[in-house]
Amino acid sequence: MARGEASLRGGDATVGRSQRSGKRLSEEIEGAWHNFPNLPGAHLSMMAVGRDAWDLVTDPGGEVRARCVHKGSTAVPSLVTADGHTYVWRKIGKRKILGNSRVVDLVDLATNAPILHMSGLHSNYRAGTRMTLTGARELHFPVVGHSWRALMSATDDSTTALVQYRLVPSKRQTLFDHYAWIEAVISPTAATFPGIELLVAVSAPLLFGYFQADGEG
Repeated sequence: MARGEASLRGGDATVGRSQRSGKRLSEEIEGAWHNFPNLPGAHLSMMAVGRDAWDLVTDPGGEVRARCVHKGSTAVPSLVTADGHTYVWRKIGKRKILGNSRVVDLVDLATNAPILHMSGLHSNYRAGTRMTLTGARELHFPVVGHSWRALMSATDDSTTALVQYRLVPSKRQTLFDHYAWIEAVISPTAATFPGIELLVAVSAPLLFGYFQADGEG
């Protein structure tokens, strides 16, 4: 099985499957990737609007729900704006934000109130990031597939998918440029969760980070 392909239950790359099971898994992921537009729920897209900025927009209207500004090639946005608020990361402890053991809070710049807690890293085909919205359960973000047919989900301990994501590849078959984007679907059961769109804006780029080398996601 090709590097980066994993069980639909998510996590890191699966190792040691037979050729037959790998082919069956590939077909399952391929089918799920193509069926993505038919999933029930609120559909959004994360699209580049400049060299360092990405907008989370509604489908099909294109209303901007959040903007993420990135520094360098990192998949983690350094600044997020949504609903008239600006959010930045606040380090917990002394490690760098992009370190393998990062622990950070996303805080409202005006009030310094934490909105979302994040730990771990999506990098080098490992899905180690955990996020928690204030007052909600911890979520993890398993990834399956390849960079040209990649899917991710935001799941809680019950493996219920609150958000599902699809990476639409670049025409140049490269990641994190103006020709690639990420689609997301918020489950109807999660549509009223406070901050769910902010979570989508911050977490969607993890799907890029998953395919980047250590230290870049």
